[in-house]
Amino acid sequence: MKTARFLHCSDLHLGTPFKGLRRTDEEVALALSESTYRALDNLLAIAIEKEVDFVLLCGDLFDLEDRNLRPLLHLQRGFRRLFEHGIGVFLICGNHDPLGSISEMARFPENVLVFSADTRKWHLKKMKSGMEVALWGMSFLKRAEYRNLARLVPDCPENLLRIALLHCTVGSQEGHEPYAPCQLSDLRKAPVDYWALGHIHKRAHLLDEPVAIYSGNIQGRSFKETGPRGCYLVEVDEDFHIRPSFVETDVIRWEEIQLDVTGVPDIASFQEILYEETRKTINKVSPRGLICRIRLSGICEFYESICQQEALDEIVEELNSALFTDGSVLLIEGMVNQAIPALDMERRKEAGDLAALVLREAERLDLDKDFLTRPGGPLSLLFQNRRFKRLGIGLKEDELEGIVRQAKHLLIHLLDNPQK
Repeated sequence: MKTARFLHCSDLHLGTPFKGLRRTDEEVALALSESTYRALDNLLAIAIEKEVDFVLLCGDLFDLEDRNLRPLLHLQRGFRRLFEHGIGVFLICGNHDPLGSISEMARFPENVLVFSADTRKWHLKKMKSGMEVALWGMSFLKRAEYRNLARLVPDCPENLLRIALLHCTVGSQEGHEPYAPCQLSDLRKAPVDYWALGHIHKRAHLLDEPVAIYSGNIQGRSFKETGPRGCYLVEVDEDFHIRPSFVETDVIRWEEIQLDVTGVPDIASFQEILYEETRKTINKVSPRGLICRIRLSGICEFYESICQQEALDEIVEELNSALFTDGSVLLIEGMVNQAIPALDMERRKEAGDLAALVLREAERLDLDKDFLTRPGGPLSLLFQNRRFKRLGIGLKEDELEGIVRQAKHLLIHLLDNPQK
């Protein structure tokens, strides 16, 4: 039977520096710096174990363009392992590793094909089973690529399995620079059976006909990248039925625990619940390491005990100490308090004091959704700052509402408890 089996992966980001954590220690920092390399090792092991015909790498193999040698050397060694097992590699370069930045450095073994920045024809490859596959991809020559590359796919006979690699932005993708922008309609029109996509770090199955998939990155790198990370194992039968399945490769999992404290009577009960919920998350991701953030919500009966950041930091420090075991990669990075104190706001609003005035003003601001960020607003100078703008951070309407809500309850609490 003529079949094909391959791995589709992207955004390895080898060499990520991991500089964004508020708190860490030497052991965790070392594990994080090694995590992208270990995730690649897992990917290679999967390719060998599953005896795939080839591996697709869809851009951003490296994190930086500073000609750091270790990521390149580690990748070359991995390619040689695949070569020894008769596994091919097809790759394109993305915005973090444009072709112009690595062409002078890369000396890959003969099983590796790097698609150019001007690919005009399909590459034909015959599987061990006898199935013929046609592959096409286009690398970024420079970091910023704004052409619609999906419209540049050349014609190809329909009797071949047609696989296209792109590092691109399909539709609107919040938080990502729109490199190589295209639409789903462009993917549908092209002579392609399987679109292997990269650039967006969250995996997504966009289309069934043709199959179009973002594999996501192989290792989470921040709290923007929580949950499982990995690649797709794709199996194709002789009738060209395509069956993709997700395979995890990450070695450290990033997670946020959402904890509603409504009904929790006191700080002691809270600590017990916090420990159990965190332990559940550790068990869920085991044997991987865990970088975790805890987000509190709900109506809090013990708000006075946790309204200051110092108190939250002490709780996190004790939780890390209680959960730590030798040899594990575990970090409770911090705790975000979005809970509100247990106050009767309607009754409190009827009083004739300053707190009542604050509540009435807060109600007025609830009707004015953009007052925080508009010119002259409390956050206007921050959002006008050029360095802040480069971070690409925006606040959604519900996030703005959350800021107002938190500020309101904290201010009322402080006014009612001036000694605190």
